[in-house]
Amino acid sequence: MSDNLALFVSVWIKFSFVFTPFFVLSMFLSMTEDYTEGRRRKLALTVSGATAVICFVLFFAGNQLFCSVSHSIPSGLVLGSCSSCRQ
Repeated sequence: MSDNLALFVSVWIKFSFVFTPFFVLSMFLSMTEDYTEGRRRKLALTVSGATAVICFVLFFAGNQLFCSVSHSIPSGLVLGSCSSCRQ
């Protein structure tokens, strides 16, 4: 039973990551239907830039960030165990 639950959760998380771009795009189009083309483009570029910055920060400093959080929160296992944090 536990293996089936783990498989279900794993597949559910994978599907949610696969379908997220379609959901985000449809929400962006529906929430900005009253915007002009220029305003929509500016918002899309701003969001893309912020996403790129967050991705670079997580890529270069993500391990340190997650390790610092997992040491201060007892439920740090939610973030995953940082094997490089254990010394």
